[in-house]
Amino acid sequence: MKNTIIKPKISKYITKTLINNIKVDDKLLDLSLEEETIKNYNIRNLEVDGCCFKKIDFNNNNFDKISITDSIFIDCDLSNIDYSINSIIRCEFINCKLIGLSLTSTHLKDVSFTNCNLLYSNFVNTSLKSIMFSNCNLERIRIYENNFNFITFNNCNLTKSEIINTPLKDIDLSNCSILNMKFDLKEIDGLIVNTYQASDIARSLGLVIKE
Repeated sequence: MKNTIIKPKISKYITKTLINNIKVDDKLLDLSLEEETIKNYNIRNLEVDGCCFKKIDFNNNNFDKISITDSIFIDCDLSNIDYSINSIIRCEFINCKLIGLSLTSTHLKDVSFTNCNLLYSNFVNTSLKSIMFSNCNLERIRIYENNFNFITFNNCNLTKSEIINTPLKDIDLSNCSILNMKFDLKEIDGLIVNTYQASDIARSLGLVIKE
């Protein structure tokens, strides 16, 4: 059954603002921020709803217990940030740099990543439902202790990634790079791959392929 991801609900009355105009304890509601570098912020218990961020550099910040809903991130850098995120719901990440992203114990629903770099990212004990990775670099990501629910990987680089203790039934990786990918043998039942990938997987298990 094909799943449709619900897109963010952005108000037509969205307000353009600057980060300096926002108080630390504010709820970010229906705001648009563009081309800013946000530095040395320590933000806790923040709710982000209906916002659009474009060309924002979020480096060197601490975000604790953040919830993000109905928001769009375009050309943003969210790499290697010290943060704790409770949930990400109905959000889009487009052309974003997300190196070292850590979403441990985070709830994600109706989220799409397009042309994003998620090198070294971690999804440990993460709730993933209706998620799409399209044309993304997922090299060396770690996905542990998950139950995929309507997850799509389209033309992604999963080289040296690890998907452990996560059932892969009906997951289609046939147009992705999965060289040296690690996963549990008991979890690959029903995984969809192409002929060449199947040969690589067999060789990684010690089988000798006779041409």
